[in-house]
Amino acid sequence: MSTLTGLISSGGGGSVIKSIQRGVTAVGSTDTSVNVTISAVTTSKAFVSFCGSQVYNGADNRQCFVNVNLTASTTLQISRGLSGSVNNVSWEVIEYE
Repeated sequence: MSTLTGLISSGGGGSVIKSIQRGVTAVGSTDTSVNVTISAVTTSKAFVSFCGSQVYNGADNRQCFVNVNLTASTTLQISRGLSGSVNNVSWEVIEYE
């Protein structure tokens, strides 16, 4: 996981980004969900972006479609409808000042 902090917008008047956390998480072949620990964010000032995924030998679409949710200030949950293949999920959490 990578973390960027202290980014500011140029030109004034815009929202200021406090932090960006990015990562790629493997959802194992026997898992339908996995929790990822991140650095603490204020949930009311943060959002999650799903950046893509890669499935190995996925025979069923339910293995491919994932949900990425910020479930607590330090927890990101990645879930999918069906286990069966490893799914590498790319995500980012952006928090504003």
